Amino acid sequence: MCPESPKVIVDKPDHSGMPHDVPLTWIMTLRDRAVSPRQQQACMQALGGANTLLMIDTCHNVMFSEPARLAAMLIERCRPRSWH
Repeated sequence: MCPESPKVIVDKPDHSGMPHDVPLTWIMTLRDRAVSPRQQQACMQALGGANTLLMIDTCHNVMFSEPARLAAMLIERCRPRSWH
């Protein structure tokens, strides 16, 4: 862990270079002791919102606590946009 610039919290992100047709998904970790669901909601809104909100009942490090479930969620979200 290292100190993070406070600008991360207050600066508005610039999405001008992002394609507008790519849907945004937020995966909310419900038992997150580092970033509460309320804080995650605020972060999501600060980034401009999301088209889809998925919730998973696990801790902040979902990639370690539930790797298979996270992978399945990501695959499901990416599948419609992938080349077969």
